[in-house]
Amino acid sequence: MKKVLSISTLMLATLLSFSQLVSPEQHHVDLQKQNLKAKKAIGQVPTTTPSAAMAVPFWTEDFTTGIPASWTNSTAPWVYRGPATTPGVTVGSQGAYGTNSGTINSPTVTSGFIIFDSDYYDNNGTANAFGTG
Repeated sequence: MKKVLSISTLMLATLLSFSQLVSPEQHHVDLQKQNLKAKKAIGQVPTTTPSAAMAVPFWTEDFTTGIPASWTNSTAPWVYRGPATTPGVTVGSQGAYGTNSGTINSPTVTSGFIIFDSDYYDNNGTANAFGTG
């Protein structure tokens, strides 16, 4: 009887330990959704959407004129990719293992960006040529 009771207690404790809880944040979001559905059902749709407060950036750079003169570059340098450079603003890594899935989506991407293409600097664009870049 002790074995059955012990096993049953262990199984019950295991089942209870795998329960899911809703976080307070998710509960708040769920309540907002339910409130909006209720308002839509009775024709009281809100006329404005609350906007999130924007944080003030502590540093920005748009690279319109390339890499700023105040920057110090090294022997394995940052490279500027701009509208008139080759490669241009649509090319990410040139390394053998870069997927070239495009560039970052930023508001100033057409002005140019800088990249430290460590993959290219390692293999010069040739697969399995480690350290030859």
